[in-house]
Formats: sequence, C-alpha cells, structure tokens
Amino acid sequence: MILDNQKLTASIGADVYSRSGSGFTTTSRFAACFVPDSKEYHIFYVGRTTREIVGYLRSGVKGSWSPKQATAWGKADGDIATVAWRDQVRLLYMSSGKLAMNKQSDLVWSKVEYL
Repeated sequence: MILDNQKLTASIGADVYSRSGSGFTTTSRFAACFVPDSKEYHIFYVGRTTREIVGYLRSGVKGSWSPKQATAWGKADGDIATVAWRDQVRLLYMSSGKLAMNKQSDLVWSKVEYL
C-alpha cells in the first residue's frame, strides 16, 4: 500500500493514546487493507511494548489519517494480518498462543473470537 508521503498524525516512536509503548517504529509488525464500500484505508500495527493493536484510518485518497482503536482488539503475540471486502474487515493475530480474530461489519467491531 502506498501512503503518498502524507504523514501519519503520530511521529515514529511516539506513543499513541497516551499509552507508553504504543508507538510505531521501523520494526513494528503491521498490516493494511482497503475497504471498498466505505472507501477507507486501514493500517494496523502492534505497539512496541504494550502488544496492543493500534489502528489508523483514512477515508478516500485525500483524507487525513486519524488514530482509531477498538476496545475489542486484543493483544498480539507477534505478526498480524488483515483482509477486507465490501464493508467487511477481518483482523487476525496470535494472542496468548491462540489464533484470534476481530470482525468489522458495517463500521462496527466485534469482540475478539478465538478460532
């Protein structure tokens, strides 16, 4: 995914949501997707020490990036993956040794589901 030189609202390494260890670094594990129906771009990454999943959202190609966090997202053990279609998003990650998934449908995130 090309981010077109627009800066995200947080600096590299800066904490997000006033939570220590939530910042993005060059070694952060991340995933990105595009949601066609809402024309939204999503970037998700794992906080460097908190393991919390942090998200950024941008509507359309000219919108501004803004932080987004769902309380439903769990903590990731490592890598994360995402896929989107129509108005659906799936976020998958290992959490405490179990495969976890969150679903977004019609802009609403579900609680974590262990597969």
